Amino acid sequence: MEALAVRWGVTLGPRPRKTVWAELDGGSAPGTG
Repeated sequence: MEALAVRWGVTLGPRPRKTVWAELDGGSAPGTG
C-alpha cells in the first residue's frame, strides 16, 4: 500500500494520504478500473 502512496507522491502525512484514499474509495483514481 505504501508503494501506491509513493506512486501518487503523497506520503508526507495523514492529510494528503486521506485525500488519496478518498479518491480511491470514490473510484476516481486512475488504474482502479
